[in-house]
Amino acid sequence: MRQVIALAVKDLRVLPRVRTAFFFTLIWPIIVAVMFGYAFSGSSSGTVTGLKVALVDDDASDGSRAFATRLHDSGQFVLTPMTRAEAETAVRRGQQTAFLAIKPGFGERSQRMFYGSPREIEVGNDPSRGAEAAMIEGLLMKAAAVDLQRMFSDPAASAAMVDAAMADADRDPDAPPELRHFLGELKQFVGSPAKSAGGVGGGNDWQPLKVTNAAVTRERVGPAN
Repeated sequence: MRQVIALAVKDLRVLPRVRTAFFFTLIWPIIVAVMFGYAFSGSSSGTVTGLKVALVDDDASDGSRAFATRLHDSGQFVLTPMTRAEAETAVRRGQQTAFLAIKPGFGERSQRMFYGSPREIEVGNDPSRGAEAAMIEGLLMKAAAVDLQRMFSDPAASAAMVDAAMADADRDPDAPPELRHFLGELKQFVGSPAKSAGGVGGGNDWQPLKVTNAAVTRERVGPAN
């Protein structure tokens, strides 16, 4: 044991004479600990940061603005309003994860969700980041499902929507009989929402929201590695 202690004392006396060894033995570990502590100091705070996404509202209606507000309030997105050109540039430069382009007619179609063309949002992101695109699409569909649930929780609003849809179908000579039958059944459904727990649909092609994708390849600056 005395020999071990003597060797340790000798090494400690020699260490300050070798500046490189002294630096990497005592100083460098402290620097690394401080850097990592600063970098991850907020990781355990419990705050979840949403995806940085540019918002292009080509509809500019009450319905599109309300949908964008719900996305922002969910905490899953940090939306920044931009023009289409600005949004594409921001995604290409890596300043935004993606952009969401709310297509024209979004607000109008929000008032007739069970027939006609569905609401449409275009997602623009780097094709190599497919996982993020799938996650964004999933979050958008979740928000659309919440809209659907909110509508059925308000029987008066649901009935008004169905009445408007039936009136449009009566004015359209090309409207199929199946659509009128479906709207009639839907009116009965919204008249007693507490008794119904299943989903609603006007056919195999019905969907509350249509999500399309636009490829925006990110610019690579500097060496690949």
